[in-house]
Amino acid sequence: MRLLIAISAFTWLVIAEPLNNTEREAIMEFHTGIRENVDPPASDMMLMASV
Repeated sequence: MRLLIAISAFTWLVIAEPLNNTEREAIMEFHTGIRENVDPPASDMMLMASV
């Protein structure tokens, strides 16, 4: 069973396509929105950099 999962995960990694700019921006906006609304506020967190 573990071998099947490992092979499936490896296959997915090989055929996966990289994110385009629109998808990256959507993830960044979602992530930023989540971080802005935490309680208690995390004032010393570093911003996530987009490369």
